[in-house]
Amino acid sequence: MNFEVKHCPCGAEIIWASTKANKAMPVNAEVAEGGNVLLSERPHREPLAEVLEVTALDAHPGRLRLSHFATCRFAEQFRKTATVRRRKPAREGSS
Repeated sequence: MNFEVKHCPCGAEIIWASTKANKAMPVNAEVAEGGNVLLSERPHREPLAEVLEVTALDAHPGRLRLSHFATCRFAEQFRKTATVRRRKPAREGSS
C-alpha cells in the first residue's frame, strides 16, 4: 500500500490518517515491531487508522505501525487537550 508521506517538525516521516471517529492521527510511516496501528486505504481520502486490540495483532504481520505520538519528541506540543473555561464570578453591584 502506498500512503502519502509527510514530515513532522521532529524530522520523522509520518502518514496522516483518520480514526473511525474522524479524528486526525499521525502515524509513523515505517512498519514497526510492536506496532498496533493498522492503516487501510480509502479512495479519495486519507487512510483509516485502526488501533488494534492485543488479540488482533498477530493477524497483521508486517503491516502494523506506531502512533507518532508514541515516538515524537514534540508530541505534547501537538496533542489536543480539553480546556475548561470558567466564567468569572459577577462582581457585586454590577448587572
